[in-house]
Amino acid sequence: MPESRNLKQGEVLFVQGEAPDRIFLLQEGEMEMLEAPGEFAGLDSGIIVEKSMRVCVLRGRAMLIGFSGLLVSPYTCSAKAVTPCQVVEYPL
Repeated sequence: MPESRNLKQGEVLFVQGEAPDRIFLLQEGEMEMLEAPGEFAGLDSGIIVEKSMRVCVLRGRAMLIGFSGLLVSPYTCSAKAVTPCQVVEYPL
């Protein structure tokens, strides 16, 4: 069953390197996609996000995020709320 989730500004939705277990639809707000250099792989999620650079920003309604490698490989980037966001999560 899909679940609605509200994120506060600065809250991380998922972190680069984690195994995907959900698909996310952004309903409201802005979400930035962040990518860290490979040297930070496997470190604490806070370090990975802190050392990441912005790749893009997703704005508005119904943007599909978290669909990494057809869900068979780890996330290739992290997702962090730039503004308060509403996201719908679909478990796999």
